[in-house]
Amino acid sequence: MYALQGLEELHLNGPLTNEVSKSASLESLRELRALRVLVLRSNLAKIPPCVVDVALSLQRLCIYNDNFKLQAFSSLKKLSNLVSLELAGCGLERIPSAVFSLGNLQELDLRENKLTTVEEILSLQHCRRLVTLRLWHNKISYIPDHISKLHSLETLDLSWNKLRKLPSRLFYCTKIRHLDVSHNQLTALPPEVGILHSLHFFSAAFNSLETLPEELFSCKKLKTLALGNNCLSALSPRVANLAQLVRLEAQREPPGLSAVGEMGHQLLDLFSGGCFNLLGTAANVAAKFSWFTLQPD
Repeated sequence: MYALQGLEELHLNGPLTNEVSKSASLESLRELRALRVLVLRSNLAKIPPCVVDVALSLQRLCIYNDNFKLQAFSSLKKLSNLVSLELAGCGLERIPSAVFSLGNLQELDLRENKLTTVEEILSLQHCRRLVTLRLWHNKISYIPDHISKLHSLETLDLSWNKLRKLPSRLFYCTKIRHLDVSHNQLTALPPEVGILHSLHFFSAAFNSLETLPEELFSCKKLKTLALGNNCLSALSPRVANLAQLVRLEAQREPPGLSAVGEMGHQLLDLFSGGCFNLLGTAANVAAKFSWFTLQPD
């Protein structure tokens, strides 16, 4: 395999212990000069030194570590051309400092780790090309105000954490198009959400929201709005101003049929004015208001 000098993508699954990581077989990665993507599914204690051998060509590195603690990251600093980095199930309690030296990084995914705070997120401003940050499936309870320094962010996934509130400064990342804060413990959304005029996708499903800020309906480019499984009893009539909306999710939890029906009929009234054609029957709305496809006239 290592004689395949034109190989661009390599997936290695199975045990790769420190001893194996030093073996001739992995050291032979240096022959794969065209390698662009390397995916390792194992239980590593550190990033194999051989990864540095393909530093000039490697653009995407994914490590799925089966919740085994990955502790040494010095090799990352040499991956100067890395565009996408995924460290999943690596037992991380902090964002590795080596990440901050990756000047070409555009996508960072740290899902299924043990992050509880991300104070060091300020240092990600050195990754000036970073457009996607996924911190989902962690235990983060607090997002610092200085997240606003990440001016280039377009996708931010904070779902499946323990957030009780969002800092208003988060919404000064004005290039965000995709924002997912679902499956948290949010009781309110800051009115600054209305600053995100480029927002296409927003999910705050599976929280404890009772009301929504009117400013949310100033995000005129929204195509997906997921608000299901909250404590909402009504939606603002201004939802009808979202002319580009194609998916609206607003199911209640628990699914009390009377409340669901009330909201469903409310939406039928809103959209029957001609702003949208609602693809679904009144019976479906009243009985099971989960999600609809809305189509502009």
